[in-house]
Amino acid sequence: MTSQEILDLISRRIDEKFNFNAELKQLYDKVKSDYQAAPFATIRYPEAITAENWCQMVREVEIPPVWGNVYFIFDGNKQLLYIGRTQQINAALKSHLIKRTSERMSSILDGLKDLVLKSDTKRIYIKTIDVQPVELVGTFKSRLIYEFCPRLARRQS
Repeated sequence: MTSQEILDLISRRIDEKFNFNAELKQLYDKVKSDYQAAPFATIRYPEAITAENWCQMVREVEIPPVWGNVYFIFDGNKQLLYIGRTQQINAALKSHLIKRTSERMSSILDGLKDLVLKSDTKRIYIKTIDVQPVELVGTFKSRLIYEFCPRLARRQS
């Protein structure tokens, strides 16, 4: 699913489901606006990276500083791969894109590794948004995963 398709679906869901609650509609309108305004941050992997030298070469990968508590990871064609939430977004992205910190992260990293190694561009893109109040972040993320079925989220089911 592309970034524009995600934006369109968020818009439709706002119109279809949340008109009954003005506060919730306001929140989703803000999230939609924030998502639309959020630039893609580019994560570039070294061109010479291979399965054999992955552990060594991945150390060269730089994650640009980002903010927010919900993040979207896209492949080199900007197709949605994963949706996550965290209070420490830069640490979470490092665990997804560079370093294993748990079995769950290992699964996501393995999926991204496969995609990067097969990619001509050796790039991953991310978008981040900040959902407030923070108590709604989990619910919002779960709803997005349900709606968009990101490729790597399915691997963990």
